[in-house]
Amino acid sequence: MELLVPVGFEFETFLYALLLGFALGLVYEVFRILRMVLPWGSVLVAIQDILYWIGAGAVTFLFFMRFTSGMIRGYVLLGEGLGLLLYFLTLGRLIHALTAAIIDLVARFLRLLYRLFIVPVRKFFGFLGRKSGKIYKKAVSGAKRAANKHNFHLKDKRIVLYNLLKRPKKPEDSSPSAGRSHPSRRRQRAAAAKPAPAKKARKSHEKSQER
Repeated sequence: MELLVPVGFEFETFLYALLLGFALGLVYEVFRILRMVLPWGSVLVAIQDILYWIGAGAVTFLFFMRFTSGMIRGYVLLGEGLGLLLYFLTLGRLIHALTAAIIDLVARFLRLLYRLFIVPVRKFFGFLGRKSGKIYKKAVSGAKRAANKHNFHLKDKRIVLYNLLKRPKKPEDSSPSAGRSHPSRRRQRAAAAKPAPAKKARKSHEKSQER
């Protein structure tokens, strides 16, 4: 036999259900704010919705146990749905717009800080990196040129020393009689050094005529 419930109690329960729906709207607003701040993706959004409705169902079940002794009442579900709809049409819009404005303001402020502090630092270190890279390349190329030049001179000196050590001896130097001249050559040199007698007499005759 169904128990008779006073109308005043039903109306009071309906108002509580209305407040419960409004509170569930506030909880769902937290998920919407998180989605505005961070990109979640469709899979994570679906998981959030499933968790939200599981929690809303558990809260509704506890509400039935508290006010209707566990019996499902249509006016309770109606009040809960109306409270949720009332939130999204009134306070939900205001909170959503205010949250979007705050997030946009914070994002602009962060972008301003990034342009004022992070961008100059990045440009400065990028400039230092480019300059140090150029200096390093010049130093490496200079060291390579110096090493190549040093190796070239060492190679030339080594070749000259090798040629001096390995220079072949001349045939006339290697002969045993290289230090002594031939007798015919010595006679030719002595004859060339002494003037001929005819030449000497001609010169004395020319001198007497001049006198």
